[in-house]
This record gives sequence, C-alpha cells and structure tokens, in this order.
Amino acid sequence: MKGLALYYLTRYEEALSCFNESIELDPSMGAYWQNKGAALKKLHRYAEAKEAFEKRGNNIWKEEEPVMVFPGNMKI
Repeated sequence: MKGLALYYLTRYEEALSCFNESIELDPSMGAYWQNKGAALKKLHRYAEAKEAFEKRGNNIWKEEEPVMVFPGNMKI
C-alpha cells in the first residue's frame, strides 16, 4: 500500500523501492511485478518495465497501471 501511495504522489523511485521489497517477500505475486513495471515505465526505464510486466505471469491484468491487491487477488 505504501508503494501505491508513493506512486500516486509521483514519487516513483520510492515506490519502486517498496515494490521491490514486496517482490522479495513474495515473487510469485503477479501484481507486485505489475506495480514495479508501472513505476519503471514512469521513470522511462522501458526495458526493465517490459521485463517486469513479463514476470507478472498469466493473470487478467493486461493494462500497465499499478493494481491494489487484497486477499483473493481481487483488483479494485
């Protein structure tokens, strides 16, 4: 949640740091990779963003914006 707040405050470097921490805790969570990709895209680090979006796995989110995840992987 902190990463999303920072993202929407346009503090993309700080948000990226939070998203990286989330990935360290659970690299299988596609939404964390999605959020990392969105932050990297805002930082114009397109090659890295593409890699992050590819690592999000086979999920329903195809747009390249951050997502909020709750138990059950529900997107809001």
